[in-house]
Amino acid sequence: IPSTAVAQQETASICVQAFLDQLQMCLSVTGTEGVSCILNSVQTLLTCLGDDGGNGGGNGGGEVITVLATNNLQFVLPNGSNNAEFPLVINVGDTVRWMSTGLPPHTVTSGPGSNDPSAGALFDQLLPAGATFEFTFTASGTFPYFCRPHENVDMRGTVVVNP
Repeated sequence: IPSTAVAQQETASICVQAFLDQLQMCLSVTGTEGVSCILNSVQTLLTCLGDDGGNGGGNGGGEVITVLATNNLQFVLPNGSNNAEFPLVINVGDTVRWMSTGLPPHTVTSGPGSNDPSAGALFDQLLPAGATFEFTFTASGTFPYFCRPHENVDMRGTVVVNP
């Protein structure tokens, strides 16, 4: 099996598991809020599965690469790798879409950690269950980021942007 097919299967598995976790949470909510929660869960699943499964390094034409913020307190790349261990490599003009796959809520905060004075200067976005946040990188460089509530368990990642 080609490695891209394995990566797509891993991503699909993460998407479906996140959907099931979110759906289970939605079933405890009653009334119109419960229906909205289920519809949001379905939309999140469709968005997650609709990603092209690429692993960055696009053609500079404005690709959108999805990184999942998971219940396992990791940022997971489209190929299934933990972004704390492997950087996401993209090109200037590409967009990273961070997607929360369930509970607990996360943040996507630029910088190496909250002790750094520049933490959050580029972006600092709350990601509750099912939410997404997109950021288009317009300059080359290395951009670390982290989750404020979970930085103590090394929930972090790095985006390397090629010119």
